[in-house]
Amino acid sequence: MKQPTLAALANAAAQRSHAELTNLLMRADLGDGDPGQGAANRLRRATAAMTQANTRGNIAGLVTVAAELLNSGAGANPEASWVQELVRSLRLDGFDAAHVETAPPGYFSNGTYEWTVAPIGTAELPLPAAVNAAVDELRGHSLDVAASHLRQAFDAYGASQLEASNAQSRAVLEAVLVAAAHRSKGWTGTSGGQAIDVLDGAKAFEKGEHDFIKGLWAMSHGNGSHPGLTSEAEAMFRLTVITATARFLMARFW
Repeated sequence: MKQPTLAALANAAAQRSHAELTNLLMRADLGDGDPGQGAANRLRRATAAMTQANTRGNIAGLVTVAAELLNSGAGANPEASWVQELVRSLRLDGFDAAHVETAPPGYFSNGTYEWTVAPIGTAELPLPAAVNAAVDELRGHSLDVAASHLRQAFDAYGASQLEASNAQSRAVLEAVLVAAAHRSKGWTGTSGGQAIDVLDGAKAFEKGEHDFIKGLWAMSHGNGSHPGLTSEAEAMFRLTVITATARFLMARFW
């Protein structure tokens, strides 16, 4: 994880008492990096433990700390400044901190929440791993521009620049479609839509594939690629599906 995330975790953990901090770090298997309450204040203890865990690659432990901090008490209020800082930092590192409201805010309460922290995507298909694999495959096929677009799409999604993510995702899809048509059919055009028609005319798609690719291409044009706003769910869908589609096309045509 990057330093802003480590700092956000340490700052939040340091709000606990020395005894609570000791317990938190031990539960997350970060205790080895803790200099102990006799040697440092709480912020220094937390910072030392987080830094050592990161150096050793104990990302699971850091994710555990994040989840426990967010789920302390009634669950962290999503509107709290420290929560928003931590959520932004985690997302830039490829992790999604999501919450479910289990009880609405009332006169005496800010509400209760349950939080999960996991790689962006799903447990079965974490998006950072899929994007990294796709970027490597694109570069392996000399599609360096498409690889750059995909990396920018993921980074923009992590930074909540959702329309920019959609635009970069569309560029990835077009680049791979055009290259596939060039490679398999000797076509020399530059349009993604025309590339789909070329591949379909050459019977390169199996049943149902043409309709899926054509629909995805049509969907990719709005809400970022062209005027319009998007939602987090839509941007996640586009990035996930276009990443998978790019890998599918490369496996088919290279």
